[in-house]
Amino acid sequence: MALHDQLEKQGYNLRTSANGLPFFVLVLSYIFILTSAVYPENYFFQASEYEIIYESACLLFSLSGYGILIYTHGYTNNASMLKNTSVIEVSFSKSGAYSVVRHPISSGIFLMWLGPCFVTGNLFFIISFMLFCCVFFERIMFWEELQFKKKLGVKYSIWAEQVPALIPNLHKFKKPDEKFNIARAFKNSTGQLSLVLFAFFLFDAMTEILVVKPDYNDLYFIMLLIATLITTIGKIEDRFNKSS
Repeated sequence: MALHDQLEKQGYNLRTSANGLPFFVLVLSYIFILTSAVYPENYFFQASEYEIIYESACLLFSLSGYGILIYTHGYTNNASMLKNTSVIEVSFSKSGAYSVVRHPISSGIFLMWLGPCFVTGNLFFIISFMLFCCVFFERIMFWEELQFKKKLGVKYSIWAEQVPALIPNLHKFKKPDEKFNIARAFKNSTGQLSLVLFAFFLFDAMTEILVVKPDYNDLYFIMLLIATLITTIGKIEDRFNKSS
């Protein structure tokens, strides 16, 4: 198989099994969190007065990525174009998030998973995770751009030359052409948030269960319930629309 075809196949497989990334983070993070509870001196901010501030900063990292997904899905519907590769005539939005970066969704998801990655407090794991993400998202973005080129041709290539792939250029920002679709925004974004909050919740539970007087963070649990409820409503709506 030619290298070009192999990269395209890898990108497609990674995109269709993207939920494997959260599980990958969870499994490794469990190990590091348990170890940090036994040897807190090996992890920054563990068992210190700044631990709660550090955990809050990690959560804000994830919520900032979620905000990017909300904004992107709310104003554009470009991501849905990749669900049906047989469609030829498509409308690709170049405003809003797509005016400053070619892959705002990948940027948002990456930021979301930095939160539960950083909260482990293990420098080796953080660096390893970021290197993994570089390869993971590079393959997915490669496949996505191939699909857009097949659908849009030279128009997409001209636009792609002017817009950075992953790091936004805010000077190029253009006001969104569409009105904000709040239903689409939350339905397409909250599933990822549920997984991320589930990671935070488990991290907190596993570390607190090892101490004599556990002090669980109720905020993680409440946010997880809300995100799960929104995700469930979206899934039910999709099934109802398919059956009707």
